[in-house]
Amino acid sequence: MLDDALAAIRSGDDAAARRALIAAWRARRAASLAELVALIDERSPDDLPARLREIVRPKVVHSEARLREVAELDDPRVSAWAIEALADPPFESRTAETFLAMLVAIAERDPRLRERRVEIVRVLGARIGSLPMRTRLVDAV
Repeated sequence: MLDDALAAIRSGDDAAARRALIAAWRARRAASLAELVALIDERSPDDLPARLREIVRPKVVHSEARLREVAELDDPRVSAWAIEALADPPFESRTAETFLAMLVAIAERDPRLRERRVEIVRVLGARIGSLPMRTRLVDAV
């Protein structure tokens, strides 16, 4: 997989390099591989970054539907987005619990969550008003 990524990078095929790096990330869950995917995305983005930017809508129900569209993609860019969203939740009401729980489930696939866990727990503790909801989310993180 990494040999394929290197060959694709050398040939200038960013899409193939991204696919190979994502496949390697799925097998190894290494933050360094996720960083390489992000670097390729900066130079030559596909449609996923735009889809991620469009997830949060004014209503949580619409945002949840958009999140479901990408939730099953095992891609470090999706889990990085979920980690960032947990660190600064776009919604905090009781109606957002399913959305926030989906973010946790996505973020759990990414080893980078460990680095941000304390920060995320602090943010959820401070911003989620419903004690039962806050407890469930903090326990999940």
